[in-house]
Amino acid sequence: MRVVAEALGPGPFTTHAGTYYEHLARYQRGIAYDLTEINHPWWRSESEGDGAQRMTDAADAEMGNPVKKRGVDPLDTYLAAGIRYVVLNEERSDLYLNTDRGDRYPEFRRFYRDVMRRGRVIAEFDPMNGDRPGPRVTVYAF
Repeated sequence: MRVVAEALGPGPFTTHAGTYYEHLARYQRGIAYDLTEINHPWWRSESEGDGAQRMTDAADAEMGNPVKKRGVDPLDTYLAAGIRYVVLNEERSDLYLNTDRGDRYPEFRRFYRDVMRRGRVIAEFDPMNGDRPGPRVTVYAF
C-alpha cells in the first residue's frame, strides 16, 4: 500500500500514507493478520461493475482513499486467495439485502448472500445483549 500511495502522488489520502504504512510495518508487534477490507464507493449512486478496484480518477480520489480498493469481488475470488474468515456487520449487510441499495449494487448483495449461504458461523457478537449500541457482528469460517 505504501508503494501504491507513492505512485499516486500527493493528495488528501496519499500525502502522509507512506509514513503511516512505514510506521505500521516497523512498529507492529505480535500476531498480525492479512486483512482485506471491503469498501463501498459511498459517493456513487450505483455500481459500475463487478470487482474491487482502486478508484484513482480525480473525483474518486477526493471522496475515498485511492490506496484502498473499493467494491467487492465474488466470494470465490477471496477464497482462492486464501481468505479463511469473513466478518459481517448486520447494519451493512442489511443495507444490501433488504433495501434498494442491493438493486443498485448487485455484486454486494450476491457477496453477502454467498457468505451467509456457504459460510459456517463460528462466532456472533450482539452488543444489544449488553444494552450497548451497535450492530450484530457475525464471523463466518470457510
